[in-house]
Amino acid sequence: TPVDGPPLITMPRDVEATVDAWATRRADRAAADGGLLRVAAAWAEPGAPAATAEQLAAELWRLAGWLGLVGITVAPRGDLAPELSAAVSTVG
Repeated sequence: TPVDGPPLITMPRDVEATVDAWATRRADRAAADGGLLRVAAAWAEPGAPAATAEQLAAELWRLAGWLGLVGITVAPRGDLAPELSAAVSTVG
């Protein structure tokens, strides 16, 4: 879903001193009900631990809280997106 504002930024997620996942995300403060953190895509690096999606979901919820957002959406792009979407629902 296109969102007005600055371009998306891709940042690595460091799990146990290695980069295990990448999530492209942005704050959509104009979204209904208090704003959303929108994850446009999420990828796991080869050999990423099984808990990567859950750990990334927890970090995304911390980021959303810090930004004052009330929810997270995950688009179905990237090999980690399905697991991350499920983890976001469980962790949040």
